[in-house]
Amino acid sequence: KVIEEKTAALNTAYYVIGTSRELKDKKIITPTGGFLGIGRTKEVTPDTDMSNFTKVDITQTSEIPIMKKKVSIVTTHPNGSYRIEGVDTVDKLVILNPDEFWSKSKVLVIVVK
Repeated sequence: KVIEEKTAALNTAYYVIGTSRELKDKKIITPTGGFLGIGRTKEVTPDTDMSNFTKVDITQTSEIPIMKKKVSIVTTHPNGSYRIEGVDTVDKLVILNPDEFWSKSKVLVIVVK
Protein backbone atom coordinates (compact mmCIF):
# COMPACT_ATOMS: atom_id res chain seq x y z
CA LYS A 1 0.00 0.00 0.00
CA VAL A 2 2.85 2.39 0.82
CA ILE A 3 4.41 1.74 -2.58
CA GLU A 4 1.07 2.44 -4.31
CA GLU A 5 0.69 5.73 -2.41
CA LYS A 6 4.23 6.86 -3.26
CA THR A 7 3.77 5.88 -6.91
CA ALA A 8 0.51 7.83 -7.06
CA ALA A 9 2.21 10.88 -5.51
CA LEU A 10 5.08 10.70 -8.01
CA ASN A 11 2.62 10.48 -10.91
CA THR A 12 0.49 13.40 -9.74
CA ALA A 13 0.69 16.81 -11.40
CA TYR A 14 -1.51 19.91 -11.40
CA TYR A 15 -2.61 22.41 -14.02
CA VAL A 16 -4.62 25.62 -14.14
CA ILE A 17 -5.86 27.68 -17.08
CA GLY A 18 -7.09 31.25 -16.79
CA THR A 19 -6.70 34.82 -17.89
CA SER A 20 -3.88 36.87 -16.44
CA ARG A 21 -6.38 38.77 -14.26
CA GLU A 22 -8.03 35.56 -12.95
CA LEU A 23 -4.69 33.99 -12.07
CA LYS A 24 -3.46 37.18 -10.37
CA ASP A 25 -6.70 37.48 -8.38
CA LYS A 26 -6.30 33.87 -7.18
CA LYS A 27 -2.67 34.67 -6.30
CA ILE A 28 -1.37 31.97 -8.64
CA ILE A 29 0.90 34.26 -10.68
CA THR A 30 2.63 37.52 -9.98
CA PRO A 31 4.23 39.96 -12.42
CA THR A 32 7.98 40.42 -11.92
CA GLY A 33 10.71 42.58 -13.38
CA GLY A 34 10.34 45.08 -16.13
CA PHE A 35 10.20 48.85 -16.03
CA LEU A 36 6.84 50.66 -15.98
CA GLY A 37 5.15 47.45 -17.09
CA ILE A 38 7.46 46.90 -20.07
CA GLY A 39 9.35 43.63 -20.14
CA ARG A 40 7.45 42.14 -17.23
CA THR A 41 7.24 38.39 -16.91
CA LYS A 42 4.83 36.26 -14.94
CA GLU A 43 5.92 33.81 -12.28
CA VAL A 44 4.06 31.31 -10.14
CA THR A 45 3.72 32.52 -6.56
CA PRO A 46 5.54 30.26 -4.08
CA ASP A 47 2.59 29.73 -1.71
CA THR A 48 -0.02 28.93 -4.34
CA ASP A 49 -3.30 27.42 -3.16
CA MET A 50 -3.45 24.07 -4.98
CA SER A 51 -7.25 23.89 -4.64
CA ASN A 52 -7.43 26.17 -7.71
CA PHE A 53 -5.64 23.54 -9.81
CA THR A 54 -6.87 20.43 -11.61
CA LYS A 55 -5.13 17.29 -10.39
CA VAL A 56 -4.00 14.81 -13.06
CA ASP A 57 -2.20 11.49 -13.31
CA ILE A 58 0.76 12.13 -15.61
CA THR A 59 0.68 8.53 -16.87
CA GLN A 60 -2.94 8.94 -18.01
CA THR A 61 -3.03 12.56 -19.24
CA SER A 62 -1.80 13.21 -22.77
CA GLU A 63 -3.97 16.21 -23.70
CA ILE A 64 -5.21 19.31 -21.94
CA PRO A 65 -8.13 21.09 -23.63
CA ILE A 66 -7.76 24.87 -23.88
CA MET A 67 -10.16 26.30 -26.54
CA LYS A 68 -8.93 29.91 -26.43
CA LYS A 69 -7.40 32.31 -28.99
CA LYS A 70 -3.96 32.82 -27.42
CA VAL A 71 -1.99 30.98 -24.76
CA SER A 72 1.18 31.53 -22.81
CA ILE A 73 2.75 28.85 -20.64
CA VAL A 74 4.12 30.37 -17.45
CA THR A 75 5.79 27.29 -15.96
CA THR A 76 8.93 25.67 -17.39
CA HIS A 77 8.48 22.64 -19.64
CA PRO A 78 11.08 21.43 -22.17
CA ASN A 79 10.54 22.33 -25.82
CA GLY A 80 9.77 19.27 -27.89
CA SER A 81 7.96 17.51 -25.06
CA TYR A 82 4.64 19.08 -26.06
CA ARG A 83 2.86 20.83 -28.91
CA ILE A 84 -0.03 23.24 -29.08
CA GLU A 85 -2.73 22.34 -31.61
CA GLY A 86 -5.41 24.41 -33.27
CA VAL A 87 -6.01 26.51 -36.38
CA ASP A 88 -7.92 29.68 -35.48
CA THR A 89 -7.89 28.99 -31.75
CA VAL A 90 -5.67 26.92 -29.48
CA ASP A 91 -7.69 23.74 -29.12
CA LYS A 92 -5.39 21.78 -26.84
CA LEU A 93 -1.94 21.16 -25.48
CA VAL A 94 -0.69 17.71 -26.44
CA ILE A 95 1.95 16.13 -24.21
CA LEU A 96 4.31 14.16 -26.45
CA ASN A 97 6.71 12.92 -23.76
CA PRO A 98 5.12 12.96 -20.28
CA ASP A 99 8.33 12.11 -18.38
CA GLU A 100 10.22 14.96 -20.05
CA PHE A 101 7.27 17.40 -19.95
CA TRP A 102 6.74 17.05 -16.19
CA SER A 103 10.48 16.70 -15.34
CA LYS A 104 11.08 20.40 -14.50
CA SER A 105 7.74 21.13 -12.83
CA LYS A 106 4.74 19.10 -11.69
CA VAL A 107 2.67 22.27 -12.06
CA LEU A 108 1.42 23.69 -15.37
CA VAL A 109 0.12 27.26 -15.49
CA ILE A 110 -1.44 28.47 -18.75
CA VAL A 111 -2.46 32.10 -19.30
CA VAL A 112 -5.15 32.53 -21.98
CA LYS A 113 -6.67 35.47 -23.86
